[in-house]
Amino acid sequence: MQECARQVSTSLNVIGGQWPSLLTLMLGLERLSAVLFPFWFHRLNSRHQIISALFTSVFTFSSMGVGLYMGLVVTPDEPTVFVCSIGKSYGSDYATYNYGITIAGHVIGFTTTMLAFFITRVQMERAGFNRRKELQNLK
Repeated sequence: MQECARQVSTSLNVIGGQWPSLLTLMLGLERLSAVLFPFWFHRLNSRHQIISALFTSVFTFSSMGVGLYMGLVVTPDEPTVFVCSIGKSYGSDYATYNYGITIAGHVIGFTTTMLAFFITRVQMERAGFNRRKELQNLK
């Protein structure tokens, strides 16, 4: 396991999986907070991108550090066969955690984005903006 944990490609797989999903999560949360709390969001407008980038990068690199620790210190002598995957490099517990973070980030980010869309749509219709009626009146 130690020879796989030392490979750069495995660490890049962790970064390439977790970072985009966490960015999707942060974008969804930002959109939802912009819809639900517009004044608070506008006040943080200059800092929210920096906060999001710092949070996602610190979380991803510390998670990669935990994976390296598990692969190099906790179970270094476990043999690997053929391919150096995340599970073979860092252990099955870390692989489960990694895939859970990746899936949860994308699912929650997509869900919050869709929730922000639907909340905006309902608020627009309550305010009198109905695109269907406007398009039918143009015909």
